[in-house]
Formats: sequence, structure tokens, C-alpha cells
Amino acid sequence: MRDPYVPKGLFLRLQTPAQVAVFNEELTGQMSDGYWENSRPYNHWTWAPARELVTVAAEGQKVGLFYAYTDHLGQALEVKFTPPRRYNFCNSVLLECVGDRMLEQAKALPNHEWYTMKSLRKDLLAISKIVNGK
Repeated sequence: MRDPYVPKGLFLRLQTPAQVAVFNEELTGQMSDGYWENSRPYNHWTWAPARELVTVAAEGQKVGLFYAYTDHLGQALEVKFTPPRRYNFCNSVLLECVGDRMLEQAKALPNHEWYTMKSLRKDLLAISKIVNGK
């Protein structure tokens, strides 16, 4: 069986530092060898960008999962990429298992001591929509 196609150099732009922290510290691991470990297609998780390529979108930048492409005129473009499967990062079973850990990761960020489980759920829903291309 062939692995799903994943272009080189994928990068992910999210909305907040908390989303970046939770994605990098927990969700990528859950895709490869945690909650979604045995999901199909095989190796579905290989799209996950390297942690340094997961950033907060600057003002005016689009959020989403992209790869760089240079067209025939030499113009650099960002092409939206959709992973080979859909993810529900705000799944109640996932939250029950690792929700407290994700909450602590977000709260560890500077000026995020206010962060709550409600904030986490909102961010997980946003990450799901961003990653799934909605």
C-alpha cells in the first residue's frame, strides 16, 4: 500500500500561540502514535509539519495548511493542502484522555494563566477547521 501524497515543506498557520503549543506538544503525537495511531489511510499523519513550521499567522496572512510552489513565471505561491483524512481534535474521548495535559501546555505560555477548558475546546475546534480546510 502506498503512503498518501504529502508535498515537501508543508507549513501550518494557526490563530493563536495556544493553538500552536497544543498542536506541537500534543496533537502531532496523537496523530502518529496516540488516538489516531491505527486510523486509515496508513501513515495519514505524515503531513504534520515540523514544529518550527507551525506558527501564528501574522496580520493579513491566511490561516491554514500550505506548501510553497513556484509557478512557470517564477512567482512564489502558497497552495492550500488538505490532509488525507479529517480530524476532530475536539473529540470528547481525546479530551478525556489528554485534555488536562493540553490545558497545562497552553497555560504554561506567557500571559495564559487565564486559559480554561472552554478556551481549549474553542481552540481545538478552530484547529480542526483550519487543518481540515474549512
